[in-house]
Amino acid sequence: MKTPIDLRGHHVLCLLTYIGRGYSTSFTENLNTIVSAFHRGHAAKIVSGYDALCHCESTPFHCPHKGSTACRTASVETKDKRTLSALRVFAPHAGHWQIGQAFHFTQPLVAELRQAFKAGSIRPACSSCEWQGLCDEIAASDFRRTLFFSSLPQGPSNTPK
Repeated sequence: MKTPIDLRGHHVLCLLTYIGRGYSTSFTENLNTIVSAFHRGHAAKIVSGYDALCHCESTPFHCPHKGSTACRTASVETKDKRTLSALRVFAPHAGHWQIGQAFHFTQPLVAELRQAFKAGSIRPACSSCEWQGLCDEIAASDFRRTLFFSSLPQGPSNTPK
């Protein structure tokens, strides 16, 4: 059995618009590995705090917020709670929007989440995000160039922001 990949609430949203860009090359390489693992059937497990996106084995630097108190602040934890609450409303049948709950991403689930994302229904956590502009553009383009459960096969650019 494959070990579930830890994923904090608001990072579910980040995956929906991921096009191979991130804080650094090591960040995007790690995220590409995570996306590939989800495509191969690994489950996700909702966690509080640091998750697989925050962690990078290959270098000490990964997410610019790791090692600081930024990820543990009330505002970031509120982002996670707001996201999970919105997901429970707009994708309740999925039934896996609780801390500790494991689930599998599927093409239909991702398509449903992207529809809700584009409509703004599940984006309460995005208002203070530095990536919001890019994600708005990606949603407006109907998620073209995305790498996570995309029907358009494209390779990652590994281009840091």
